[in-house]
Amino acid sequence: MPLNLAESGGHDGGNRRLRYQSAFGSAQETKAALHIARCLGYVDAADAERAFRLADRIAGACWRMLHKR
Repeated sequence: MPLNLAESGGHDGGNRRLRYQSAFGSAQETKAALHIARCLGYVDAADAERAFRLADRIAGACWRMLHKR
């Protein structure tokens, strides 16, 4: 996510949008991976929840960049 967002700074137009989309997709993947890791007992539920909330905030920021009015 951070690398895609950083890379977007060097692009404009459609390529910038694509980087935002990639970062959004990565945030969604991260949330899914955290859910799986928690369900399998690989991570503590509280730690997974904190990381999930952070990934969700990043996903929200990406969504807002993609859907500016």
